[in-house]
Amino acid sequence: MSSPITQQMHQDGPNIYYQPEFRDMVEDHLNWLITHPDTTTIDILPKDAFKYEGDFYGLMAQIDNRRHLFWYVMRINRMKQPEDFTRDTVQLLIPDTALLDRLVKTFKTTNRQL
Repeated sequence: MSSPITQQMHQDGPNIYYQPEFRDMVEDHLNWLITHPDTTTIDILPKDAFKYEGDFYGLMAQIDNRRHLFWYVMRINRMKQPEDFTRDTVQLLIPDTALLDRLVKTFKTTNRQL
């Protein structure tokens, strides 16, 4: 059975995830996200790593349709741009969305003018 088209569409998510100021804050918390016990690891099949070499966002689109999280997953995996994804990648760290939600709340509290 196929899934409804709305579930297959990319979800852009809240605008705050695209704000440079919020991304700067997350950069300051990368080690916390990387080492947090709620951050999980997923395995990447070699065929997918080969197929998406240099196209991290393409891989993420296959794995997860929440586009607003792509950049954050890329960063906690120590990539600076989508082209940094290589065929040698066998696992990815995935931040728990509750951790990012906590950072969003903190950001909104400390930056009410944005």
